[in-house]
Amino acid sequence: MEMIKNSVGTRMFKSLIADVDGEQQDILEGGVLSCAKFVSSLLYLNKLIDDVHAMTPSLVKNMERNGWIKIKDDDLRPGAVVVWKARPYPDGSQVPHIGFVIENGEVISTSPVKGEVVRHPINYLKSRDDISDGKREVESVYWHPKFDAS
Repeated sequence: MEMIKNSVGTRMFKSLIADVDGEQQDILEGGVLSCAKFVSSLLYLNKLIDDVHAMTPSLVKNMERNGWIKIKDDDLRPGAVVVWKARPYPDGSQVPHIGFVIENGEVISTSPVKGEVVRHPINYLKSRDDISDGKREVESVYWHPKFDAS
């Protein structure tokens, strides 16, 4: 939990340069799409998944392969991972979001506007092209049984 809390303000997950059709591109768009890299990096460092991911769907599959289970979204425990429903952006893309539950209905995830890790209420996250007043609906919440032993 301390690693998650201490990540607030970091911009280290803002970019990921990849070769796309022979050209170098930041596939995280300056932090707009950096949530999966942030969450997967912390889970990977703590040996709770087996690789780092740039996209939320592949991260969720990895989590499930590594013992993460869905819990009820009204059972928000510190350390749980929350996945928000994909929402449409003006360009037509559907982008899901992922972050960590910390306490009292608050989470830590990346801000698409600031390009850094932020603390915010679970149902609110402003995006760069926000067309939903910043409100975001939770799709699922994941928990790892290893946390029950601590």
